[in-house]
Amino acid sequence: MQKLKMKTTKTLTFEEGCNKYLEYCQQRNLRQGTINHYKQSYTQFYKFFDPETPIEEIDEDAYKRYVLHLKSTLNNDVSINSYLRDFITTLHFLMNDGCSMISVCCFCIYLISLNRQIITCLFNILNRFSGDIFYRFSTLFKKCVENTERKV
Repeated sequence: MQKLKMKTTKTLTFEEGCNKYLEYCQQRNLRQGTINHYKQSYTQFYKFFDPETPIEEIDEDAYKRYVLHLKSTLNNDVSINSYLRDFITTLHFLMNDGCSMISVCCFCIYLISLNRQIITCLFNILNRFSGDIFYRFSTLFKKCVENTERKV
C-alpha cells in the first residue's frame, strides 16, 4: 500500500487569478463586451500590482494603496469605483473558488464615496423653452436631485 503524499500547491499569482476569473466568465457565457471590460480593468490593475504578485500578498494595506493610486491617476470617481468593483469581484471569486488563502476575508473592502454635483446645464437648456414647460421640467428635476441627495 502506498503512503499518502501531501500535494504541494503552487502559489497562485495575481495574473493567473485574473485569467482564471476570465475563464469563469467565458464558462458562464457572459457577453464579449463584459469580458473585454474585465480585461481593461486588469490592465489598470497591472499598472499598480505586479502580475507575478502572489494573491496571498494582497491585503488591506495593498488595497488602500491601490485606492490612493487610482485617486491620483484618475479624476473620475465613477471610473475609480468601476475599477474597484471589478477588483473586488475578482477577489471574491478567488476566495469562493478556494484556489488560495486570500487575506481579503480579514479586512473590509469598500468603494469610495462619489462627489455628486447638481447638473446646471439642464437648467440652461430648459431656459430656452417657454415658462410652463420650463417650470414643469425644473420642478421634476429638483425632485430627482432631492431624492438622489437623500440616498447619498
